Amino acid sequence: MNKDAGFFDRRIQIQIDASEGAQDAAGDPVPNWEDAFKVWSHKTDGRGVEFTGAQQQVREHDTEFEIRDSVDARGIAPESHRVTYLSRIYEIVGTAEGKERQDTLILLCSTRPDRRGARAPIA
Repeated sequence: MNKDAGFFDRRIQIQIDASEGAQDAAGDPVPNWEDAFKVWSHKTDGRGVEFTGAQQQVREHDTEFEIRDSVDARGIAPESHRVTYLSRIYEIVGTAEGKERQDTLILLCSTRPDRRGARAPIA
């Protein structure tokens, strides 16, 4: 597949959790999301799978954002970053190397329930 400039047709915002250990009254972390940088991406929607096993909720991604590799892109971590696109929040559940070449990074994302069990909110 040719990945020229037209392939990356969606502008997404990468956000970082800058809460630095803030906690609510129950001791749960309170995220403080800040805009980190914007990148052009290619969006692919898929069928996500969600199930519960061994007393934990397991989610597989339901949306992929493929972005060009860069220093910023290599710093994206599912534990501390998320994607916003068209006022929708996408939790990053993993990353993968581009399918055809190593010059892209795929952000495996989910709009399924977040870590607290609530549906991912619309920004």
